[in-house]
Amino acid sequence: MWALQQWQQVVNTWQQATRLMQTIPVSSIHYPVAQKKMIEYQHNLHYAHKKHAL
Repeated sequence: MWALQQWQQVVNTWQQATRLMQTIPVSSIHYPVAQKKMIEYQHNLHYAHKKHAL
């Protein structure tokens, strides 16, 4: 079983990844992919938050 410290690291990583996807400008050809990834990352972040809270 993972320690809370490990889950906190996972939470921090998903938060950072989500923030990075938000920096992709609308004018970028990568914007649609970034938006899809941001949703995926937010789901992963939610899961990690739940695990960290246990």
